[in-house]
Amino acid sequence: MSDERFTREERIRLANDNERLSMSGSIRLQPNGPYIVTGPITIEDADGHVITVAEGKQIKLCRCGHSGTKPYCDGTHRRVDFVSRPLFEPEPIAAASDDES
Repeated sequence: MSDERFTREERIRLANDNERLSMSGSIRLQPNGPYIVTGPITIEDADGHVITVAEGKQIKLCRCGHSGTKPYCDGTHRRVDFVSRPLFEPEPIAAASDDES
């Protein structure tokens, strides 16, 4: 029995979307080091260049800002003594000013 609320094409699209969500990659912050990205995931830079990380594969992206191979990590964070925040903290929400109506 099919769900009459959706067309066949919509059901296929929803199934594909659900499959993509269940197969998402991850990003882990290495203490005092890079972002470790595990696929499957696709990353697009500001110029539209796409990096595709295959399922189960990893890349390391620079977090210190000193890598000579950006966006990839080249280990320079060790030489420059990069120190990351000890904990992940959400971005602070700016308080609304009293001037806004």
